[in-house]
Parts: sequence; C-alpha cells; structure tokens
Amino acid sequence: MRDFYYLNVAGKGYMSACVERGSVHVDCTIDEKAGNYLEVLRQFALASSKDSFVDPFLCVSHKRTKRLPVVAYGLKSTAPDEFGRRGIVFLHGIEVDEESIIPTFLWLVRRLRGTFRNQLELGVARIAAPHQADSQPVNEFLLSTSRGARGFEYHSYATNQHKKLAPEQSELPRSIISDVDSSVSAWLLMLACHSGVDGAWQLTESSERGMRRISSDHDSATFEANLSDLLVNYWQRRQSAVSEKKNASTAKYILAGALVVAATFFSGTVAEHLTAPDVRTPAPLTTTIPKSTTSPPMQPTQTSPTSTAPTPTPTPAIPPFPL
Repeated sequence: MRDFYYLNVAGKGYMSACVERGSVHVDCTIDEKAGNYLEVLRQFALASSKDSFVDPFLCVSHKRTKRLPVVAYGLKSTAPDEFGRRGIVFLHGIEVDEESIIPTFLWLVRRLRGTFRNQLELGVARIAAPHQADSQPVNEFLLSTSRGARGFEYHSYATNQHKKLAPEQSELPRSIISDVDSSVSAWLLMLACHSGVDGAWQLTESSERGMRRISSDHDSATFEANLSDLLVNYWQRRQSAVSEKKNASTAKYILAGALVVAATFFSGTVAEHLTAPDVRTPAPLTTTIPKSTTSPPMQPTQTSPTSTAPTPTPTPAIPPFPL
C-alpha cells in the first residue's frame, strides 16, 4: 500500500511524490494503478481553486473498484512560498483496504485536531522555503508524515473498540462523548452507509452558507437529510427492530412450548392406544375340550365268543355330607 503526495518544493514547484515500503519517490508520475488517488487529486484541485475551501480537505474515493480505496486529507497553509505567495496547498492520499477505511479516517481527523496539524504546516512551509530545497528534508518529511498518518497500531485498536462499543440489543448508552464535531460525525455516518455497497463511489465535502455538506456520487444515493434527523431516525428504527425481535422471540418460545405439550400428549395417547385391547373386534370363541390326565387306563376283558357282556350295576351317588 502506498502514500501519495501533492506538495510544493522550493526550486521545483508543485509535484507528486510517493512512499512505498519505506522508499520515497519524488517528482514521480502517478500511474493508473493509483486511479482512486487521481480521482481525489481532481477533487482537490477543484476545491482548492475556490474561495470556500474547506480546511482540512477530506475525501474518500472508491470509484475504481478494482483498485485500493484512498483516504485523503489536504490543507492550505498561510506560510509563503519561495516567491512570497501565500496559500500553499498540500495533499496526502493513503491507500487502504476496505476494512480500514473508517479507522483510518477517524485516526486522521483526530490527528488533524492536535499537534500533528501544527507539525504538518511547519513541514510544508520548510519544504517550500528556498533554504530547504534539497531532497533530504523532503524525504524525511514524507516518511514521517506517512508513519504518522497511517497509525497501524491504532487501526487495530479502533477496529476492536468498534466491536466492543457496538451496543447490545438490550443496552442503552450510559453517556455519549462528543469527541468529534458534527461534520466528522456526518462523515462517519456516510462512510458506514457506504461500507460494503456494490459499485463505485466517492465522498467529498463542501461548504454552503456556513454549513458543511458531505456528498456521494453513488448511483443509489438519491435523498438528502440532516445529520440530526438521521441520528434520531436511526435510533428509533433500531429500538423498533429490537422490540420486534423480542416479540418474535417470545412468540417462538410460546410456540415451542405448545409443540412440546402437544408432542407429549400425542405420544401418551398413541402409547395408550397401542397397549389397550380393541373393543370393536370380539375375541374368537374356543371349543376345545381339555384332555383328562387322571382317568385310569382301560383293562381288557376276556369274554366267551357265545356270551354277552354283563350289564353293570349302577353305583349310588355319594352325598356331600353324611346323613
């Protein structure tokens, strides 16, 4: 990933520079591989030619979707150049991946509010002065600016903090710290809206009647809104979504309980049905006569061929009780 610069160097005028993997290339030609930076450079040239220049200049370009996005900032210094002309402009574009757009932007705007801005203006003024025309101070300035603007350690920290600070569905913020002004808040909201969208897009800032406007050129960007309205509307929609999810969860648990009760009842009914006899079908009648196992075996009798068998005398029945 590279850093691109547009700056004024004493004895050479305005030129482009590039820092890549610790190597500085001054007065170099920016190729089409840096297409998003070229888009930023066009916007910067247009903005710096107007009297209503927004300082600091901020721009995020993702118009060339096959190239790395570029987060850029610029300024207009009141220091004179080698000819005594005031209003030196300076531009720094940073190639980042898509996940680092918001952390890089937030890091830059916070740095530009502190001592980094003062050091930046001093460096720009020294490079444009005649006695600082050699390349050594230019290289040192560009390397130092590249390291200070990227802040990779902070990017990782900011990404993790963003995940930690994401409110849970049942939480409300205990407090909100106004660490950035309203224009930066609008920038962050626009960046969040454009995160992950399909197609090319670019965000630029302008000033109209004392109010700053962050504009998008994405094809699906169709309406304008005030920052305050969007913030209130977002929270209201979020609370509504939370309530709907809670209601859906409650209904889901009720339905699950009803299914459990129904399944228990149905399984018990089926078990009873399988074990109980079917009264609609009569049991078959059996006519088998049990065989006796106590009768003595029959003894054969010898009879005369001409005689007949005697008639047996009946035995009187024995009463159950004695007389």
